[in-house]
Amino acid sequence: MASGSSAIIVTVILQVLKRSGKVPWISKETGRLNAVLGVVLAGLSAAGVSYSFDFDNATGDMVAHVQLNAWAVLHWLEHSVAQWAAQQGFFWAAIRPGELLTELLAVERQRQRMGL
Repeated sequence: MASGSSAIIVTVILQVLKRSGKVPWISKETGRLNAVLGVVLAGLSAAGVSYSFDFDNATGDMVAHVQLNAWAVLHWLEHSVAQWAAQQGFFWAAIRPGELLTELLAVERQRQRMGL
């Protein structure tokens, strides 16, 4: 479930950045850069979800268990791909239809103004 919720959060943050204009190198027109940024963020999200945390009764501290070996890297890659797919699924299911509708309505308004 953490993967799904982080996919929604990452996708929404990317959309806010694209629409804000405060980050000029991220917009609707920078498709390839947006895709690369999505892959990088998916990898970071997957890495964050992959850690396991335990409570150490002896010290009272939170302990992160991280093992870096071939299986851990493969596991991270698997989760990165799943995370990216979840981000893409949320984008195409929840965000892109609204963008298309907005674009279609703008074209229709322009046609009406032109008397077509």
